[in-house]
Amino acid sequence: STLPLLLSYSLQAVDSQWLESYVRERMVLDNLFGTIEGNDEDHCTWNGITCNAEWRVETLAVGENDTVIGTIPTDIGILDQMLYLSFNSSNLTGSIPASFGSLTSLRTLIVTSNQLIGSIPTEIGLLPDLEELDLTGNILTGALPTELGMLTL
Repeated sequence: STLPLLLSYSLQAVDSQWLESYVRERMVLDNLFGTIEGNDEDHCTWNGITCNAEWRVETLAVGENDTVIGTIPTDIGILDQMLYLSFNSSNLTGSIPASFGSLTSLRTLIVTSNQLIGSIPTEIGLLPDLEELDLTGNILTGALPTELGMLTL
């Protein structure tokens, strides 16, 4: 029968796509938290991270007691299933990456009391589901993007 062969091929294709997404998300998180040598623990079990049924990151909440490395990764947009993102008093430096615009499921974005510089990317104002935005306590400069005025917070 060809059914088991077809079913096996279909599962391999799904597993390959899932594995690629999982690995890409893990790389972003390793970049943010720093790679811990020998840490093969599933990132969905890390403090401050919750994942959905497909093991994709939905919540990332980093606070002052969490150890993060320097800047927000420019490829954070890979976490495209994320609903809630909070970097509160995390000692982050650098700028807010434009790749936040790829977080199209994001409902809450809280990046408070860090040392972020530069302007607010216009892409944040284009997030269709964003309900809460807090960027206070940083060293942001420049005019507010007009796109932020279109949000229905």
